[in-house]
Amino acid sequence: MPEKLTTKEHHTIGEVSKLLNVDQHVIRFWTSKFSDYICPIRKAGLRRYYSQKDIKLLSSIKDLLYDRGFSIKGVLLLLSEKKDLEKVKYNKGNIDSFSLNKIELEKIITKLDDLQNKLKKVL
Repeated sequence: MPEKLTTKEHHTIGEVSKLLNVDQHVIRFWTSKFSDYICPIRKAGLRRYYSQKDIKLLSSIKDLLYDRGFSIKGVLLLLSEKKDLEKVKYNKGNIDSFSLNKIELEKIITKLDDLQNKLKKVL
């Protein structure tokens, strides 16, 4: 999770880019690939404004893609398994639910990492 995240409700793509230390075009690409989960608000001039929830999710996506070696499809699979649960909890406004879901996702990631290592040994 980005440490510099402020209490502002929404951030521009430039601010998100700086917070996550990735180029703006990467944020746009992820926004298009994960459009079922990341929904920036568009205001005057069609500028994108990302919510705190979007930024947390983008941070997790960055971690999965860059640090853990997952593919876009792999991240989409993880998200699709938790989609309904996340929607219900976020609709209730329970911010702590993201932490719980992240713990569950970490368990899945660990299992997938183990499977990946076993496949590497076999191949």
